[in-house]
Amino acid sequence: MGGLRLGVGGFWDRFIHCREKSVDMKKFILFCFSMMLLPGAWADLAGWESAISADNPRNWYRFDEASGTTLVDHGPGGLNGEYIGVGLGEAGLFGAGQAAGFPGDTTADDRVMFASNWADLNIAGDWTAEFILYKYGTGQGNAQALINGINTSVRLEQWNSLATYGDYRGGVTQYGVADYYLEGTVAPPDEWSHMVFVRSGGQTQIYLNGVLFGSMPNVVNLEMQSISRSGADKLRASLDEVVVYDRALSAAQIATHFLATGITSSVIAPTIQTQPQSQEIIVGTPGATATFTFSALGTLPLDIQWMKDGVDIPGATSETLVLTDITSEDVGAYSVSVSNAGGAVVSDEALLTIVAPPFEQGPNQTVLTGFPAEFSLALPDGEGYTGLEEGRNRNPNRDRHIAPDSQRSGPKLWGLHSGNHLRRRDRHHQSIPADRSGDTG
Repeated sequence: MGGLRLGVGGFWDRFIHCREKSVDMKKFILFCFSMMLLPGAWADLAGWESAISADNPRNWYRFDEASGTTLVDHGPGGLNGEYIGVGLGEAGLFGAGQAAGFPGDTTADDRVMFASNWADLNIAGDWTAEFILYKYGTGQGNAQALINGINTSVRLEQWNSLATYGDYRGGVTQYGVADYYLEGTVAPPDEWSHMVFVRSGGQTQIYLNGVLFGSMPNVVNLEMQSISRSGADKLRASLDEVVVYDRALSAAQIATHFLATGITSSVIAPTIQTQPQSQEIIVGTPGATATFTFSALGTLPLDIQWMKDGVDIPGATSETLVLTDITSEDVGAYSVSVSNAGGAVVSDEALLTIVAPPFEQGPNQTVLTGFPAEFSLALPDGEGYTGLEEGRNRNPNRDRHIAPDSQRSGPKLWGLHSGNHLRRRDRHHQSIPADRSGDTG
């Protein structure tokens, strides 16, 4: 069989290591048999090295040490690490002996501790942390620290995310403050994945297999005290490559790196990240428009379909829905459906409503019987107002007065006098008799 992926000696060494670490042997044997029996070549290591070198990483860890306790930094940062209880010489994406295993045995302390000067290399601004990893199994349930510090942590999985949220959620942690996470399984189990965390400005982004998986408005400094963490936050994965940059990589750079891995990515079902928002239009606004937007993540291409009251809107298949010259027929609930080969999701409904204009109402008044009283209100510019009506003690024959649009140019102040004379006054409050068609008295 061409392209055997793990020699018998390597298999036996890994078997003994897993027995010592109490790793789930069923999962391990399935993994090793898949590595031995599947024909084909290893991923192109030279192509990967060329792509990474072109973007000038600060720290670059290869995990290709077959023995010893030193994890060598192949980047200019020069921050070496010490292996503690980690399985060396494992089969990786790029070949035999190219990865290290972090079984996360509760009786051991599997991790890498970086040199004592690690705090000198903390990154307080933008950064990128790139991983080629193989996450072990499902249902882990506890936090998994990838790069960990005293104050912060980059997490393959957040604490108890399956039990609390019903799915796996990766993200970043500020100890003593909060765990920040993204919904969904960030790295699929039991397969090699390319996973990248990017801090860019006020956002933390997570890319999975070349695709932006999600973004959150929370950031932490990158502190490189260890890979994995002693205690309950141990990593349960194999690592082939870890690369750190002291800047934010672009989406194009990340896509290039992913292509160099040769990984065939799984389809990620879409998720809605930003929901469309409800909007109000003031009645009579000339040429009124409404714009609905959303954002979604998932494996491309994404198919988009906007709906009104649950019915597809013909031709509305872009990320933005623009409604122009709005009338009462446009009032309703708008939502968007997003789908790909992995599934479909429908956004929350956003309501479009037409509302009365805001107005300024005159003060309350107290008058003697038989004396006139005037109540007034100021309406903004606009068209389409059909009339005014007194709020209480209405006489159906006398208290409703229609004001034709022809009499309503510019801001106006409308006054209701005793005897129900509806008057329109200009900015100088000059009284002008209003149209009293139909007024009986």
